[in-house]
Amino acid sequence: TTVIVTQVAVTVAFVPIIAWAGTVAADVARTDFGYPAEEYLMAELLDGDRATARGESLGYDPEGRAATPEYAAAWAEVKRALESEPGVGTVTVAERLPGGPHPSAAISIEGPAAPRRSRFGHIVRTAAVDIDFFDVVRARITDGRAFGPADHRPDQHVAIVNPDFVRLVLEDRNPLGRRFRFVDRTLGPDEPASGPWYEIVGVMEQRPMYIDGDRDPHVGIYLPLGSVERYPVQVAFRVGDDPTSFAPRLRAIVDDVAPDLVLRKVQPLDRTTWEVETAFTGWFWGLLVAGGIGLLLATAGIYSIMAFTVARRTREIGVRVALGADRGWIVWAIFRRAAKQVALGVAIGGLLIAAFLVNPELGYEPDARGGAVLAGYLLAMTGVCALACIVPARRALAIEPTEALRAEG
Repeated sequence: TTVIVTQVAVTVAFVPIIAWAGTVAADVARTDFGYPAEEYLMAELLDGDRATARGESLGYDPEGRAATPEYAAAWAEVKRALESEPGVGTVTVAERLPGGPHPSAAISIEGPAAPRRSRFGHIVRTAAVDIDFFDVVRARITDGRAFGPADHRPDQHVAIVNPDFVRLVLEDRNPLGRRFRFVDRTLGPDEPASGPWYEIVGVMEQRPMYIDGDRDPHVGIYLPLGSVERYPVQVAFRVGDDPTSFAPRLRAIVDDVAPDLVLRKVQPLDRTTWEVETAFTGWFWGLLVAGGIGLLLATAGIYSIMAFTVARRTREIGVRVALGADRGWIVWAIFRRAAKQVALGVAIGGLLIAAFLVNPELGYEPDARGGAVLAGYLLAMTGVCALACIVPARRALAIEPTEALRAEG
């Protein structure tokens, strides 16, 4: 009984999780970048010597995690070479490009704002971007101004935010002139932040900052790359319908003007979501196979127990039929144990589904329609499990009293 109830419960709970993984993979594949990202080529630029010697996360000052001047000069040479290359559109360099994973940070807002989402402050996604970034990703500045050359100096502390930031952090208050600063999450929540204040100077059109299964809003802050000098950076530029055909030329340019750099993730810009899409697609197929095996084991277990029960109670069934008992009542008397097992397993599976859906990170809000869908699904799974009883039930109904008595000797 325990094995069958567990198998039914796990199988019932698996199916919505399978559907969730498949839905997320499909949503990621349909990511709206807001511009023709499939016509752009991107690449990550790594410090070759240090990356080879000690891994990829080098090329920056360990104290401040800022790029070394040599690294910044190298990627600047690559950018200048690409800008003079025939057939290459506007070139930009950024810490992160739309659709890829963006680092998170906690910030403290000066003045009125929405309640904090963590004990440290508001959690946001960040990206340090070059002056041409907004032109390359075709993101209009809807309020305020874009970054200018003067903003790309270490002593400047300005930022541009996106509409999700205005909506969820500032609750649609005017963002221009508002100040924030980053909170060190290694400190205690009561320790005051000591970093510089950043002033919001503009609001840009929404672009995807981070794609994952949580489907969180893309609350984002953009900083001038020259004022923070992050490592590593990614270069992106438009080259046409087949951007991968330009990849050999890009490698040649880097080898020529900045031989100390190595390239990674040379791909069309719309493939920034590839890792997340692949992960959830793998989850989908893995869970689908596991769910199919679970359903097969559950139905096989129910079938085996019911067939064994009918075989052991052949004489009893024959006698009851001979005495005029209703065949439907006989079948129910034999199979109600299986019905209880299935019902209990489906109920436990339903509770597991509810616990999964109420996870706040999924952003799911229960409603009447969702409840009806869940109830219909549980009834359908009950019917599927009950199908395992059909063959034993037909066998029980086909028993003749004379054959039953003869079989028992």
